Amino acid sequence: MGQECSTCNYRDGIGIQIWQDGARYEGQWKENKANGKGKFLHVDGDIFEGEWENNKANGKGTYLHANGAKYDGYWKNDLQEGYGIETWADGSRYEGYYKQAKKDGIGVYIWSDGSKYEGDWFENRITGKGIYTWLDKRRYEGEWLNNNMHGKGIYTWQDGRRYEGEYQYDKKHGFGTYYWVDGRQYKGFWQYGKQHGKGKYTLPNGESKIGIWEDGKKKYGLKEKLNQIYNNLFVELSDIKKQFGTFILLNAPMLLQYIYIIPQMYYSAQIGFLIILHVLTNIFFFILSLTDPGIMPKIAVYIDLQGLHIVTHVIIVLKDLIIIVHGQDSVLGKEIIDSFIFFYCFYHFFQLQLYVQIQICQQEIMLNIQLFVQQYQ
Repeated sequence: MGQECSTCNYRDGIGIQIWQDGARYEGQWKENKANGKGKFLHVDGDIFEGEWENNKANGKGTYLHANGAKYDGYWKNDLQEGYGIETWADGSRYEGYYKQAKKDGIGVYIWSDGSKYEGDWFENRITGKGIYTWLDKRRYEGEWLNNNMHGKGIYTWQDGRRYEGEYQYDKKHGFGTYYWVDGRQYKGFWQYGKQHGKGKYTLPNGESKIGIWEDGKKKYGLKEKLNQIYNNLFVELSDIKKQFGTFILLNAPMLLQYIYIIPQMYYSAQIGFLIILHVLTNIFFFILSLTDPGIMPKIAVYIDLQGLHIVTHVIIVLKDLIIIVHGQDSVLGKEIIDSFIFFYCFYHFFQLQLYVQIQICQQEIMLNIQLFVQQYQ
């Protein structure tokens, strides 16, 4: 800011120095340098008035730009350093801390349209924690990175809507809850500003639905998907009846392969087992659809024939999922079989219970399936 003068006489005390380009300093000198209080007029019309040390602005001072902008605060080696207030011709205003001429620390910025930010700054950018209020009364309080909402925060609208959760570069991203004015609520995952992933949608009356969202649209719910499996069972029962033989091998391309040795004399049992296998297969592939591609599930199925009793155990293990299936003893008669299988599925915060009862009487199949889906803590 200050200028050296190698051809000037020794200066000490109060004096005026005018340079050949028109720049001018008026104030105190010490040992041939501007020291103390002084005023410097730049050739472009800018003016600084304040404290000097070693020919540089050091201490408190005011810098007035020719375009109307103004800074009033502290300086260090010709740079804004510490607390200061800066205003612009359009009405914008910043009040806070500086470091090496950049906004750094806690500060309040008010834009010409009335928008306001109050919080942390880093190297002239909004970074850290702070509150931004728009002219239309929208408000965000939370974490920031490089002038973007980034991290955890709360965003509110004037009409009462509210979002509490995670942001990434100004968009809802991660886990968060969106509240509507009428009492509706979505709690779950977001991606690039839209609901995406697992979530729970709650109505004003308290009724809730758990499901999967893609790009802001509900793809399906657990209950809806299981109902689809339930309906498919009846469509394909005729195909199941066509399976005969002493062993049952599910389609080789499938991930599951079951081989059961069933005595030919238990004809009704064969049909019963086929139905059970069909249920297991549908459930398995539904579970597979919930997991990441490339995750290979492990499944073990054990069926033991003990005289006229059948004991069924199934264990399915995935990355975040364990299913334990235990079948009660089923008594086989000549023309009748009753099979009971209970499915307990824990997938993140979902609990799925599937109860299947299969009864075959005189080669007529009756199927009773009950589905329960609920959230567990």
